[in-house]
Amino acid sequence: MRVIGALRHYLFSSIKIAFFIFLFLAVFYIIYKLIRKEKVELHFYTWILQYIFTVYLVGVFFMTNGFEIFTNGLPSFFMSPNLIPIFYTIQDILNNPGEMLSQICYNIILFIPFGFLLPCSFPNKQWNVRKILSYSFVAIFLVEGMEFISGRYFDIDDFFINSVGAFIGYVIYKITTKLIKNYSCKQIRLNRVPAGIKK
Repeated sequence: MRVIGALRHYLFSSIKIAFFIFLFLAVFYIIYKLIRKEKVELHFYTWILQYIFTVYLVGVFFMTNGFEIFTNGLPSFFMSPNLIPIFYTIQDILNNPGEMLSQICYNIILFIPFGFLLPCSFPNKQWNVRKILSYSFVAIFLVEGMEFISGRYFDIDDFFINSVGAFIGYVIYKITTKLIKNYSCKQIRLNRVPAGIKK
């Protein structure tokens, strides 16, 4: 029950904060377009997906305690970061396999929505694995950086583990869009009226 309560708190807090962030960015976008005398394109479903993506990003910062610096200020000391890839993670798995594997799975699952929602939110861009991983690295760097200046542990391995989650999310996105496209093509073929036949 405590976990459910915490998740509910993260969700509602993320929805509220994301609303104000998204509202500010939307107003900025409209003003920018008007100043440049360009057409303001308002795609309702795309904006809904972008808002959901914003909620997700805020939720990630909540779940990784990235906002602690704003409530508690800078810590009195900083933990030494792990800048050596793989070695310490393997060592921790050997010493405490259950807890470490759970933590790895958590970090992977945490970024699966990133790889899925990012291309959904910006469908006009040409997406590929390299772009998804590049953007995920930026997001992970921000999360890890906020954790570090909040007095928590900076682990270089999280870049690789979280990126696996983003990659899985992108694979799910590609499979989903392909299935939707195939279904749409099938429906078009079924609804196509043969030449010479009147309805």
